Amino acid sequence: MDRKEFLDAVKQRSGLDEGQAKAVTLAALADLRDALPDDEATDLASQLPRGLKETVQSPSTSPRRKGPLEMQALVEHLRTVLRPEDRPRASQAAHAVASTLRDAITPGQLQDISGAFPPELQRDLQRG
Repeated sequence: MDRKEFLDAVKQRSGLDEGQAKAVTLAALADLRDALPDDEATDLASQLPRGLKETVQSPSTSPRRKGPLEMQALVEHLRTVLRPEDRPRASQAAHAVASTLRDAITPGQLQDISGAFPPELQRDLQRG
């Protein structure tokens, strides 16, 4: 899956426009990077398309410790990158990014990172 396909899938699943889909994707990937051990973040980045992998590869600027994401914190972060009229879609956007990530990476990599996702997104990570 290339960058355009990834962002188009997030756009379609979230109902956001292209710019907002990109913003939530980058924000969610940054949060995921902060939740993963460094070696898992590197492995994930290797499977993402150019234009997205850099977010996962870049050093974290967050003081957040490694560990599973919390849905409320993720949704609140996504709200900060959305236009005011799109903020009610932040939870839907989180689900859209998780589902698209599931489709973009190998099953083994998905299994390796699934523990970093909140329980509310676990169903989105299941294949088939």
